[in-house]
Amino acid sequence: MDSVSAVAAVNLSGKWSRSTRDGGTTNVRYALVEVVYRDQFYIWRTAATTYTDSAGNWSVSYNAPSQHNLWEVRVYTKNSSYGEVQNQSGGLYYT
Repeated sequence: MDSVSAVAAVNLSGKWSRSTRDGGTTNVRYALVEVVYRDQFYIWRTAATTYTDSAGNWSVSYNAPSQHNLWEVRVYTKNSSYGEVQNQSGGLYYT
């Protein structure tokens, strides 16, 4: 018996910006973007990584694993001229 395994490629994209002190927004430039998932053993694995461009845009393509139960897109930025994006506990921000 022949069998065929089909794995679909996932294309994911977005744009990151942050609020400025004067109430406006500015692009989050050159930040590391990670697409991670939790496998069947509850271990976090990286599916794809990329960086935002000068306009805050990013995109990745990857093949989704057969077993997963939770996905996250994490964005890490640290640039002395733009400041550091942190959460309330002082860690890097991700969502």
